[in-house]
Amino acid sequence: MNIGIIGLGLMGASFAKAWSTNHTIIGFDQDNTVIDKATNDGVIHHAATSVSDVIAQVDVLFICLYPQVTKDLIVEVQSQFRDGMIVCDIAGVKSLYQDLVAPAGVDYVWTHPIAGRALSGYDANNTLMFQGANFIITPTSNNQEQALEVISQLAKECGFQTISRMTISEHDAKIAYTSQLTHAIAVSLMNAATDLSFAPIIGDSFRDLTRIARINDVMWSELFLLNKTELIAQMQHFQDQFDALVQAIIKEDRDSIRSIMQSSKQKRELLP
Repeated sequence: MNIGIIGLGLMGASFAKAWSTNHTIIGFDQDNTVIDKATNDGVIHHAATSVSDVIAQVDVLFICLYPQVTKDLIVEVQSQFRDGMIVCDIAGVKSLYQDLVAPAGVDYVWTHPIAGRALSGYDANNTLMFQGANFIITPTSNNQEQALEVISQLAKECGFQTISRMTISEHDAKIAYTSQLTHAIAVSLMNAATDLSFAPIIGDSFRDLTRIARINDVMWSELFLLNKTELIAQMQHFQDQFDALVQAIIKEDRDSIRSIMQSSKQKRELLP
């Protein structure tokens, strides 16, 4: 299969590397240095000279760019998509794609690989982040089942363990809690530091909670704003839970504190 990848950053380059053994990878990036690295490293088999050059050669196209740029690019070039093509995104918000209608014979399959690193860019590529991770597809009524199966199989080839399907609205509501809220908490926790003199006493709990505070501010600020309604709802619900714990501590209500902790423990034990 000929797979095109536009954008050879962390995700695009990692996908290219994962698929390069079994498929022919045609890659394009605006940075010629990145193209040269990907070619020399064997991450891509052919370096395209333009987006149009990629489209002309591939069966499946993955656009690995930020959400709005992805949408703008699709609108710009969709007249060039060929019959039988599958076009995919990897964005962490899906609602902005709801108004896009694929040309006849083309499938738009919106995907969200739940994998990443605190680093970004081509040099951060690493296929190990896909191993055992989750992969989401948000089908539309226009999708052909065969196209969805093709993308599911490609996800499995990368090492994703669970491939789930859900609606766009369901995805954006859930991801606001599991991903965007957690990043907001990590950022706030790190910014709560008045100085870094505590560094010598840092333990695993702090490291685990703040790992994602090394955040890509360009991408995550876009995700926060694109999904602001769902995210704000989750942030307010979190604040309610936090305030309940604050009040229990102020009142020295140990029973309530323990009850809150026990509830948390029981819920976490139900998750992988």
